[in-house]
Amino acid sequence: MVRLWTRTRQWGFAALMLCALAAQAQPDSPARITLEKPLPPKTLKRYYTDLDRDGVVDILDECPNTPSGVAVDVIGCARDEDVDGVPDFIDQCPSTRHAGVNFLGCNPDTDRDGVPDPADRCPDTPLGQKVNRFGCIEQVNIQLHLTFDTAKFRIRPDMAAKLREALTRLKELDRDHVLLIEGHTDAIGCRDDNLKLSWNRAQAVRDYLVDALGLPAEQVRVIGYGETRPVADNHDPAGRAQNRRIELRVVERARLPAAARPQMPESMQGYVPHPGRCPLPDAR
Repeated sequence: MVRLWTRTRQWGFAALMLCALAAQAQPDSPARITLEKPLPPKTLKRYYTDLDRDGVVDILDECPNTPSGVAVDVIGCARDEDVDGVPDFIDQCPSTRHAGVNFLGCNPDTDRDGVPDPADRCPDTPLGQKVNRFGCIEQVNIQLHLTFDTAKFRIRPDMAAKLREALTRLKELDRDHVLLIEGHTDAIGCRDDNLKLSWNRAQAVRDYLVDALGLPAEQVRVIGYGETRPVADNHDPAGRAQNRRIELRVVERARLPAAARPQMPESMQGYVPHPGRCPLPDAR
């Protein structure tokens, strides 16, 4: 409160001095203030000195050491248009209208990946990793859907072409991610047979990618789901065709399903179809 009162008195006195100077500069002005006696040198020095030459006298200057040529506000401090606490002449990011910026007026980038912290969805990215616009490590994003003939797990020529096309992206996998090959079936036949069939389908694709196309075996995992994950109606022929499929997904090693394996388990080998042994979907 005392500081506010003192500052108010200083402003008032300064205004009076300015009015006096203006009146003296305009002798023909009808409104003229005449000082009874000259101001003492100490008073003149106090109220008219502007050491940093920013246009604001020292007694009113809250920032008395402003660098020469820097635009200031009414209290003699460098302008800060985005109100982030960093003056404009230093601010490298003049549009960051919030606090929490670094000494250059920019959003901090704690993990130094080039993506500011407020926009970084992966704030702990290891140094040197290539990231996307969200600050996360760029990963291969591939979901390849291959359909099989009924009770078959042979790779057809059209399927092989799709796998060759995807290989260029699959080679970009890093050590923390693997290609998961998921095998699926329709609901025709017995559940145990379909589970074996799904594993054999996954293994067939794995063998083609590794043996024929040269994808590193340590970056591939297989799993069979049988008929448990349909994507279409098993009562419809077109739906069953969609369910007889392989799906390829890139996943983190730490998030692999517990049942995923580098190769098909021995218990799933030797698939042999048994037509008519189990009821059709309508009879279940």
